Amino acid sequence: MTSLKVYKLVLTAKSDILISGGVKGNVISFNSEKLPNGKEIYYIPGSSLKGVIRCELERMGEDSTFMGIQNMEGVKYTETAVKFHDLIMQKGHFSYRTHVAIDIETGCKREKGLFADYTIARGSQFIGYVVLLEDCESLLKAGIKSAEHFGIGSGRSRGLGEVEIRMEETSIEEMLKFYEEVVK
Repeated sequence: MTSLKVYKLVLTAKSDILISGGVKGNVISFNSEKLPNGKEIYYIPGSSLKGVIRCELERMGEDSTFMGIQNMEGVKYTETAVKFHDLIMQKGHFSYRTHVAIDIETGCKREKGLFADYTIARGSQFIGYVVLLEDCESLLKAGIKSAEHFGIGSGRSRGLGEVEIRMEETSIEEMLKFYEEVVK
């Protein structure tokens, strides 16, 4: 086992990102929380990004057991070598994208078929941290690069979910200072 490594993740939306609304799969969930000081923060749960990266590693045929998933025999790993922390929104906003549902049989608009998607706007930026307990940096970087290429969230066929994720080595002290500042 190698020494503990801490990385700062900076996720920048290159296109709007569709917010999940409780749908499972390769989607990104998004939450807000009102802190005791009255400040409201918006964030992408670390577990959500971890799931996307794990899916990307599996899609590439890589071993993703270091991320705490089941192996071929279905035995659940209880310890994980990668700890993702929430990515806090630093700048950005939200938007609604309105759509009209099409009736497949008629090819016309469906009656009462107006709906809207809630998205994180292009240019929004999130910062979070990941802690590596084992030497798995190269696999993590490969999963991040694949997630950038493939996109995150649903609606990717409509041009949504394009992101850039920078990964910079840092210290545990910087990570703790960042999250302390968030809750001040």
